[in-house]
Amino acid sequence: MANKFQRLLREIKQTRKRRRERATLDVNAEGFVLTRRHKPVSLKWDEVTEIAAGSLAIFSGEIFYTVVSGDGLRLEIDEFVEGFNNFEAALFRYFPSTRGRFTELQIEAAGDDRLEVLWKSGDAR
Repeated sequence: MANKFQRLLREIKQTRKRRRERATLDVNAEGFVLTRRHKPVSLKWDEVTEIAAGSLAIFSGEIFYTVVSGDGLRLEIDEFVEGFNNFEAALFRYFPSTRGRFTELQIEAAGDDRLEVLWKSGDAR
């Protein structure tokens, strides 16, 4: 468990990162494009091999984020990325089994860092 000082430093780091990167997320029928620092990275829905979600403990609370892996990529997408709500809706449309636990993780207050795998290739969508 991170102490308060570590959480404060993490919050400062995350805030700076968000200002510097100004990430955006664009969703389409084939997949999504995550753009950070003007560098787009795309991943198609059928290339996704794992979906995880969790929270990062910071001083003022928690940051909810999703990790999507596939095609040699591991993309961490937090709730402050522009387009996260559209991404979330598309995720539930293409991977409906993730909806229940994903929503529970958003609501639960963990008080510590956590990351839980919600779907892995080979699982029923």
